Amino acid sequence: MDALLTALHIIQQIDAEMFMQVYQWRRPFLDKIMPFITHLGSGGVLWLTCALLMYITGSEQKKRAALLTVVALTFSYFLSQELLKNVIERERPYLVLAGIKTLVQPLDSYSFPSGHTATSFACAVVLAKSWRRFKWLPVFLALAIGFSRVYVGVHYPLDVIAGAVLGIICGQLVVHWRCFQLPLSFLFAAVNGRSSHR
Repeated sequence: MDALLTALHIIQQIDAEMFMQVYQWRRPFLDKIMPFITHLGSGGVLWLTCALLMYITGSEQKKRAALLTVVALTFSYFLSQELLKNVIERERPYLVLAGIKTLVQPLDSYSFPSGHTATSFACAVVLAKSWRRFKWLPVFLALAIGFSRVYVGVHYPLDVIAGAVLGIICGQLVVHWRCFQLPLSFLFAAVNGRSSHR
């Protein structure tokens, strides 16, 4: 048990040092850009906008991907924000490290894992499967949002890494697990059946 606690302490020290490296790397032009990028992930606004546009303008396959994006967002949000944060209860860096100034409004929720990063990577996995020619784009946006969470001072790097891993797992489950696919199949069957009777 002592060895485990020692290992956790060392990991936290390394994590704090990595956070400080990013914090000390701040530049005026990035100080303006990073809060904007981080807010793209707030409430899943970027991913919900993508899903809405896909559903309105896309083929049946795109509409299915749009709905799966919403499912992935909801699933990853619940696991990261409502479950794991409240189980692990890690304090945010500006509450632990002296002299840290955030570039966004400080939050009253816990730090680990990053919910913004989890939801972003979950949605990016679904969208990358659908946007085959531009699959790099949602992944790039998820990476940018994840990095911005450290840059603006509200997460440690390990929070973001854990959020990314959790999001990728959630996205893969939503894409491949039948318990997520079957309700959408019934929904599309019902919608198509209704349309054919008009």
